[in-house]
Amino acid sequence: MRALGTLGAVAAMLAVATWGKTAGAAPPGVVIDHLPAEGRQYVGSPSIAELPDGTLVASHDHFGPGSSEWTSAVTAVFSSGDGGLTWERIATIDGAFWSSLFVHARALWLMGPTHHHGPLVIRRSDDGGRTWTMPEDAQTGLLAEGEWHTAPMPVLEHEGRLWRAVEDASGGSEWGKRYRPVMLSAPAGSDLLDRASWRFTKPVPRDPAWLDGRFVGWLEGNAVADAAGNILDILRVEAGPL
Repeated sequence: MRALGTLGAVAAMLAVATWGKTAGAAPPGVVIDHLPAEGRQYVGSPSIAELPDGTLVASHDHFGPGSSEWTSAVTAVFSSGDGGLTWERIATIDGAFWSSLFVHARALWLMGPTHHHGPLVIRRSDDGGRTWTMPEDAQTGLLAEGEWHTAPMPVLEHEGRLWRAVEDASGGSEWGKRYRPVMLSAPAGSDLLDRASWRFTKPVPRDPAWLDGRFVGWLEGNAVADAAGNILDILRVEAGPL
């Protein structure tokens, strides 16, 4: 099993956003991008992947009141050919939010909603992230209509299938309570742009009785294989006070 094309150095490499407003010293690592706070757009959903030739590709979305996160979100893509010392912005994607990069079958992929609680889509790049396919229909990357939530979680390859955790956001309107975990999977050799390749588990609603009645919601699921080979969805849990 392996997480596809992701690196553990996201926190160090993506030292971004509005650090300078609150700290006197420079942020750690290498600053890939910065959005001035006065624009009311903020850096979110950092993701990073390594291409087969060693090139690093990083991405982030724009969120906040000055952004288009609720209509058609913007994701910026950057490339580094020197191990992360310097970065070049290589693409701007219109219609990508909370998305994660991964490498599979020698291509670069980006998966996530089109906007805040938007449809779930996947894109493919064959030139290192400079150009991307358009998810126009069920054969070109539109995986699911409706309302979806996720974070830039890794895609897991395990026993010939790819696994990715997301949340169905159509279970109401309250933050946290509305999210219902779903696991997607597809054969590793299939056309990932084709909706028919993907299998979706049934959404699991929360039970407010969990945690002695303190359970609020769960989100940001992560596909993990345990020692027995079972696929688990490890989620962040929001709970009320003790």
